[in-house]
Amino acid sequence: KYAPAIQNNSKGPVIGINKSMLIHRLFPLYYNFFTNLGCKVIVPDDIDTDSLNRQTSSFCYPAQVALGLFGNLIQKNPDYFFMPHTEEMHVTNGIDRKEFSAVCIFDQGEGFWMKQLFSDKNIGNKFLMPTINFSRGFESAAKDFTEIGVKLGFRKSAAEKSYKKAVEIQREFKKERKAIGLKVLEDIR
Repeated sequence: KYAPAIQNNSKGPVIGINKSMLIHRLFPLYYNFFTNLGCKVIVPDDIDTDSLNRQTSSFCYPAQVALGLFGNLIQKNPDYFFMPHTEEMHVTNGIDRKEFSAVCIFDQGEGFWMKQLFSDKNIGNKFLMPTINFSRGFESAAKDFTEIGVKLGFRKSAAEKSYKKAVEIQREFKKERKAIGLKVLEDIR
């Protein structure tokens, strides 16, 4: 519904997005930004258990899942891996302090540790890892996404338009997700 299959005949690059961590919450934004630009988005469809042997320390379960999913995504050989360094998320009526809206450090650094753990695969030049801060809302990251679009070879105006549309869809997704959550809470009372 929020990430519909788009028939894309463009020669745009293939973007790999790992189905991990914060991506679940922001996938409609990322997917729609890239597909509306003319890119093809691919995601992992399995956990590569051999990739778990790449751990250099004890990882939390979500990080282990991310590692296995990324191992599967590598096998699909996208042109780029989109793994943003998302520092903060917007919190409505929140406290205006970094530690209040900061994202888990494992999540923030996912692209960095994936790049290191899979360094033997020679894919370091395929990572798109912009530093993004959503603490002031999605609009505050428009410039970052426009720069990504331009880096991928698209016109600035096309990237701006694609991001604006992606934000609209992300908001619809968030609104429905909130309504579902409120319904669940109502049902369990």
